[in-house]
Formats: sequence, C-alpha cells, structure tokens
Amino acid sequence: MKNERRIQKSSVNLNDKCCSVGIQIKLSLPLVSSRRNDMFIRITLSLLLVLFNSASFAGPDFFILPNQCKLLLAKNNGELSLLPGDPPSYACTRKEKTMFCTVGYTSGRTTAYGTNAEEFAILVDSPPILLFGSGNGATLFYINLENRQVGISARLISDSYIGNKVCTALYTTKIESDLMRNQRKKR
Repeated sequence: MKNERRIQKSSVNLNDKCCSVGIQIKLSLPLVSSRRNDMFIRITLSLLLVLFNSASFAGPDFFILPNQCKLLLAKNNGELSLLPGDPPSYACTRKEKTMFCTVGYTSGRTTAYGTNAEEFAILVDSPPILLFGSGNGATLFYINLENRQVGISARLISDSYIGNKVCTALYTTKIESDLMRNQRKKR
C-alpha cells in the first residue's frame, strides 16, 4: 500500500434550481512520480468538472416575461367576475421532456404550494410551437417561438369560487434577456 496514493472522499456538492447533485470521487492512483501522469489526471478531472458544470448549471434556457393577466371567476353566490390578475414571470430550463421553471410574481407572492420551483411536462414540441403544462393539466403554456408570444392558462379552484387565469407574456432567450438588462442599466 505504500506504493499507492489515495484521495479519500473528496465531495463536491453542486446545486441548481431544479435538483441537487452530489459527487464523490475516490481514486487509487499508483505513486509513480511522473509529471505526465499527474498532468493527465489533473486535465481529465478539470475537463470533467467544467463539462459537468457547463452542461448542468448554465442557468435558465429562456424567460417568460409578464404582460397582462385576466381572471374569470364564477363565485359560489352566482356572481361572475372579470378581474385583473397577478402577472407571473418564469425562468425555465429544459431537461429532455421536462421543463423546470422558477416563477416570480409582481406582487411577490409564492405559488399555491409555497415554493417558487415548478415542473412541467412538454406536451408538443413542433417548431415554432412549444406547449407544456403541469401534470394535472391545471397550468398550460402555449409558446409561439416565431413571434415570441406566450399564452398561459391556469385553473383556479377555491371553496368560494372556480375560475381561470389567462395571461399573455413575452418569450426571451437568456442572451436576449441579458441584452435587455444591459440596455436598462445604460439608461
């Protein structure tokens, strides 16, 4: 065993908005005092870490920026109401057939489940149309990638009303969003 060098449980924890990943690296390397061997190992580990970081934690793929929302509510007293809604904004990352989004509201409230992270299934991906929604179908997103417009529909149910919230929004990529942010800073 004196001819071996060991790196014991080097742990790296990386977090992103949708999931937590823990990596444990255990290596048993022969103690060969070769600079070429050491350099190869360092380069390989560095490349793996860079590739893993850039692929998994590059930030959101796109943003949904709020425009306006309307609520149509049928109250249990028979009254029908059309009200302004609280426009949401989303930062979304696509992973295979799932969309992970962080939602924020202009009022600052959180979602009904008390969290700002939501998971959606991609239902239609036929450019220029992208359609995704929640597992129970309560929330649907219709995105026209050609004209950058988004329609959002969400069911609302309470002990005093049932209704639907419909919103319009703007689709932007991360690059477009960064450009808009930089233009606002210059003003």
